[in-house]
Amino acid sequence: MRTHCKKGHALTEDNIYDRGGRAHGRECRRCRNDRKLKYNKTHQSQQTVNMRHWRASHPVQALMTRYGASASQYQTFLEQQNGRCAICKEKKKLEVDHDHATGNVRGLLCHGCNAGIGRLRDSPVLLINALAYLQGIEIP
Repeated sequence: MRTHCKKGHALTEDNIYDRGGRAHGRECRRCRNDRKLKYNKTHQSQQTVNMRHWRASHPVQALMTRYGASASQYQTFLEQQNGRCAICKEKKKLEVDHDHATGNVRGLLCHGCNAGIGRLRDSPVLLINALAYLQGIEIP
């Protein structure tokens, strides 16, 4: 068994990446990362096309994997909200809303509501100020 990769980096237990059998061999994580970066730079446009295709054909999985949640959690949110946006209560295409500070999924929102709270930087103070503005109340 080899103790170093082709570039001379040590193949230790915590630094090894098995590429799946004899045909591919083993390499250190540093070489793997370098190889992947080089590949990504030269194939960026094809990867973008592939990712868009996958997201289009797997919308729920794409939304949830982006935020580290499962399809069953998405389904739970969908059932709890009766298939409606958590803010405007309309039946529209729903997006996953998450807390930007913690990354936790909060619920499902339509694009307009999700963009709205995003533009208010997820700030309850700004939301209250916006509500007061809409009601014609002056806040000092």
